[in-house]
Amino acid sequence: MSEPKHLHPFKAQLLNRWAALSAREQRSVLLLSLLLGLAVFWRVAITPAWDTLRHSDTRRAEVMQQTSQMHALQRQAQALQGRQVLSRDQAMRTLQSLSTSAGAGLQLSLQGEFVAVQLKAVRAQTLAAWLSQARTQAQALPVEVHLTRAASNTANAAPSAPASTTTSGAVAGAPNAPGAANPAPAWDGSLLLKLPTAAP
Repeated sequence: MSEPKHLHPFKAQLLNRWAALSAREQRSVLLLSLLLGLAVFWRVAITPAWDTLRHSDTRRAEVMQQTSQMHALQRQAQALQGRQVLSRDQAMRTLQSLSTSAGAGLQLSLQGEFVAVQLKAVRAQTLAAWLSQARTQAQALPVEVHLTRAASNTANAAPSAPASTTTSGAVAGAPNAPGAANPAPAWDGSLLLKLPTAAP
């Protein structure tokens, strides 16, 4: 394939300039051209492959962690599917047993398919553990939560707003005010739990 005619003068000019260079200058130009070619090759071909190899261990660890989490969620879903739904009476008995173990700060009252729970100075850790056991053992799910910091915990702490109503079932203590000696907050308030309904 012949070169376009408009390139012939340009090529001739380059050849003339090349011929006018000394041997040392020609070697310098060739060396610079080689270095430039190597830099371009490194940038285009080597750098992406090197970055992929460098981050492969981290990426592999992330994928393994995500796979492990997916398997754990799958096992939990299978366990929930295979779990027998408790009757309302069974769930209520389980809640009463859990409340007895948690102390006198929890008072239960049955309201149809729901259980109202009155709280009096219940420690945050105790309440969180009780809710977790109520969800897993009694299959009772919180639908309303109304909490305020117990008076015994607000004497030396800055006032705090009541805890927001939530349906997630996760209750944690509010952060302490700076300098307040209150490592274990307690809560007053009420909960409303929905009992499971076994299939007839």
